[in-house]
Amino acid sequence: MEQNDVSEDTFAPGKYWEDGITIFEGLSASGLRSIRFALELPGIKQVLSNDMSHEAVEYIKLNVGHNDVGHIVKPSQSDAAAYMYSYASKREREKFDVIDLDPYGSPAIFLDAAVQALKDGGLLCVTCTDTAVLCGNGAETCFAKYGGMSLKAKYCHEMALRLLLNSLESHAAQYSRYIVPVLCISADFYIRVFVRLFTSAKRTKSTASKRALVYHCTGCETFNLQHMGKVITTEQNNTLYKNSTGPPVTLTCRHCSNPHHIGGPMWVGPLYETGFLGRITEDVLDRWDAFKTAKRIFGMLTMMIEELPDAPLFYVLDKICSVVHVSAPKIVKFRSALLHAGFRVSGSHCNRGAIKTDAPSDAIWDIIRCLAKEEGKRTKAKPGSQAEAILNKEPLLKANFEKHPDAEPASKKKGLLRFQTNPEPDWGPRPKAKKRHADMSDITEGVEGVMKQDDGGEDMITKRLQNQGKKRKKKRQANPDALKRFPCKKMSRGECTLGESCRYSHDFDKVSRVKPAGTEQSGVKVVKNSDDLYGNKPHDYKDGMLAEDVSFQSDTPAYYKAF
Repeated sequence: MEQNDVSEDTFAPGKYWEDGITIFEGLSASGLRSIRFALELPGIKQVLSNDMSHEAVEYIKLNVGHNDVGHIVKPSQSDAAAYMYSYASKREREKFDVIDLDPYGSPAIFLDAAVQALKDGGLLCVTCTDTAVLCGNGAETCFAKYGGMSLKAKYCHEMALRLLLNSLESHAAQYSRYIVPVLCISADFYIRVFVRLFTSAKRTKSTASKRALVYHCTGCETFNLQHMGKVITTEQNNTLYKNSTGPPVTLTCRHCSNPHHIGGPMWVGPLYETGFLGRITEDVLDRWDAFKTAKRIFGMLTMMIEELPDAPLFYVLDKICSVVHVSAPKIVKFRSALLHAGFRVSGSHCNRGAIKTDAPSDAIWDIIRCLAKEEGKRTKAKPGSQAEAILNKEPLLKANFEKHPDAEPASKKKGLLRFQTNPEPDWGPRPKAKKRHADMSDITEGVEGVMKQDDGGEDMITKRLQNQGKKRKKKRQANPDALKRFPCKKMSRGECTLGESCRYSHDFDKVSRVKPAGTEQSGVKVVKNSDDLYGNKPHDYKDGMLAEDVSFQSDTPAYYKAF
């Protein structure tokens, strides 16, 4: 059935369409997003709203009934990965058109199932809130989850996007599929990517050429990329897939002689499909009053369209100027110098001071040297520092700081909202929701009664934070011996001589634990050989296992010191 043959009422939002798309939301919680899909998007056949929690599914059922979208939204209680794996072996037309994954933390455990359960040409939407891991705090954890090493650098948020895309591409390539990013965004405390998946064994061969390692200097923060592979087209129009040659750096940085950190591999292809972004901006303008955040959406999308698609990562002007103790100029002045030198330059939605350019690092530092000379004062470079190593070299590029007509981006000239400040102090992700053992009859009375306000008009979240830990503190004050109510390990084995008076620590009179051999304390038996404690057979304990003086009782006397 063609879309033109369908009446406007049938194709309207909130209407079931037999030939429409199927959407799977793997971690729905209350089902809010699934309900919005049903109410705001036309041409939908079914939205499968899934969650593992029984309580969450009950909320989904309640919200679906409340919004009258039961003909489109189908609640489901299942493990998201297992459910998607069940669709992996189905026929192509039975798979999902859209899969949306928005977990608390990392989506890594769902990615393999997702790339198999999606139709050819389908849309995969993935959110990550574990940005600390992706931005350099725990590079080993990032490698375990996403297959790439993260770096602590000013470009870490863009690198986080590229590490996630690298993981998606790796999973897809195993099944002769490849990804095409249409929109990737780093906002607030999360990152979110929208990619389309296609099947082609031939196109999958080029996956190595779209991924690279990052050599990041630990001193001046210069970065260099090492592609994992390359694609060559011969004179006979044949395509060859070869290994890359490298590395692109020497053992130490050629600018400041400091060593490098290695990050990645990461995705180095485009982050956006500009045609897709253009259509979204047109839709936002047409329905401006329908979005409360229309200014921010339009501003960020415009910035993404302006970004260079083939220049991965960026420098931050304040940071590179601080390396050599030079005052940072206005960003327009630095961009003008790059444009006059014949290079391309743009900003980035990930950082307000970003300089994204195709200029080599030599040109970047030559411009910095020219800035230092223009400043006309001595730098505070210490002998042997990276500042001295950089500024002692004469610039090969003579920078022209006259304002270039294209130095100021169009989004700034129009005064668009590009970088929004945090709406409140301590803005960020809340603690992970804990499982509550609530009576399900409370749910059926309505969602409105779940979060009530107290008599003083203070919401429950604020009240909970104020009272946090008070109940536990009162319990400890009322019963100081509460922590000594547990028996020791020997009591569970029937070997403790204290009987019912035993407490876990045996700490009635702050008795010290036993010192190892060489400590002179009366009544203490120090064990030097395991055969002195245990018999030759398993569980054949000897009577002499316990120390003679119970005042110095210890689980393993030979390995504890008195304190």
